[in-house]
Amino acid sequence: VEYIIKAIETFRDFPLELEYYKSALLQYRYGRYADCVLSSATASEIFVRRKIRNYLSCASREEKDAIMDGLHGLKALYSFAKRIGCKLPCVKELGKISNPRNKAIHEGIKPDKNSALKTLEETRKILSELLLFGEADT
Repeated sequence: VEYIIKAIETFRDFPLELEYYKSALLQYRYGRYADCVLSSATASEIFVRRKIRNYLSCASREEKDAIMDGLHGLKALYSFAKRIGCKLPCVKELGKISNPRNKAIHEGIKPDKNSALKTLEETRKILSELLLFGEADT
């Protein structure tokens, strides 16, 4: 965890998704697993949304907004991004991010340490190109 936090801090103006990921790591360290999961899932979603918007650079702001407004949840975003050709890391376990997040938000079920750790691990894969480590499969 310390290594990852230090790596993130090497950025001068690091992207918002890395701020959320750093927050998730710190929340994990302090045993606040719900906050960890929510910050981690938010980091993942911001990253994928940014990739889609960048890929659709020739579209107008209104067109991008219309497309993005119809996409709800990390799985839908990731699926859409892959379909249109965005280069994203290969992450086969998106449910390890979205399921604990959705249970916390929609059902009030508090994530445990293990699910928080798995959420962090999967988010690290998604953010690998920003973090400059981890798997960067496409």
